[in-house]
Amino acid sequence: VIIDEIKPYGSIETNFFIDNGDLDICIVPKSDILNFSFYMEKLKEDLSYEAEVLKILFNRRYILLKIRDNKTKINIDITAHNNLPIYNTKLFKYYGKFDQRVHIMGLYLKNWVKVNNLVGASDNYLSSYAWLN
Repeated sequence: VIIDEIKPYGSIETNFFIDNGDLDICIVPKSDILNFSFYMEKLKEDLSYEAEVLKILFNRRYILLKIRDNKTKINIDITAHNNLPIYNTKLFKYYGKFDQRVHIMGLYLKNWVKVNNLVGASDNYLSSYAWLN
C-alpha cells in the first residue's frame, strides 16, 4: 500500500464551502513524490471510469489531479505531498470559530471571486486561501 493517509482540507473542512465549490483532498503517500507521480497517473486512469479527468498538474510543490465525479457532478482536487493547505485549513477553521464576521466575510469574498472568475491557483489565479488571507 503506497498511501499512508487521505486528508480533507479547504472549504469543506473550514465551513467556507459555497455552491459549485470543490472537495479538496490530500494523499499522504509512503513513497517520495517523484515515484508517487506514477501512481497519480495510474489513479487518473482508474478514475476515468467513475469521473471526468479535468486536469493533471505536476509542479515543484505538489501534484494535482482535478476530476469531476460523474454521479454527483462535484469537482474534486486530489493532491499529493501538499501539507501546507492542511495547516492553512486549520488556521481558517479557528479564525471562523473565533469570530463569526470572519466566516461571513469569507463566504462573501469566496462567492464574489468565483462569480467573477478570479480564483483558481491551477489556472494561474489566486487561490481561495490567498483571497481570504
